[in-house]
Amino acid sequence: MKLNLGSGNDIREGYVNCDYHNRLGADKVFDLNKFPYPFKNNSVDEIQLNGVLEHLDFPSKTITECHRILKKNRKLFIIVPYNETYGDIHKQNFLLDYFYFFAKKGLPSKIEKHKKESRRLNWDGYVKFSSVKLKLYFPKGLHIFNYLIEPFVNWLIKKSHLHYQHTFLKAIFPANEIRVVYVK
Repeated sequence: MKLNLGSGNDIREGYVNCDYHNRLGADKVFDLNKFPYPFKNNSVDEIQLNGVLEHLDFPSKTITECHRILKKNRKLFIIVPYNETYGDIHKQNFLLDYFYFFAKKGLPSKIEKHKKESRRLNWDGYVKFSSVKLKLYFPKGLHIFNYLIEPFVNWLIKKSHLHYQHTFLKAIFPANEIRVVYVK
């Protein structure tokens, strides 16, 4: 079974499309802010969260819940906007470091920061996926240099866990999206 959580109008064939309401064609209706989700432990082959986490109250709990229902060696795909400030319609903002927290080989210097954040959100546990791959995406179209900077920045992230948000690159080449692939 494959899940498309928070499907909205992105109804995918071959997936169980889950959303808060079924007016757009969701197969299963439930609130992603209420836990646990209506799936058994280790019962799902793949999970898609495309443009969803930034709208939820507790993204850490959502990732934990995805870990619970995902089968071993299966993937969780996440797409979120890259930003440092809350938008008008987003409840959360995300930087690269946030997603390393849920990987066995995370960034140790960031763990304590996220533990403090998790206490603020009344979230006292965390899970560890066996691997994580992160990529930044940049707006294309007329932004010709973004075609060159995107592979370069992602190569640096992969090789050295570059803190993109702490470099001059962020000001000159603003990213617009983070894509995450976790393997349980």
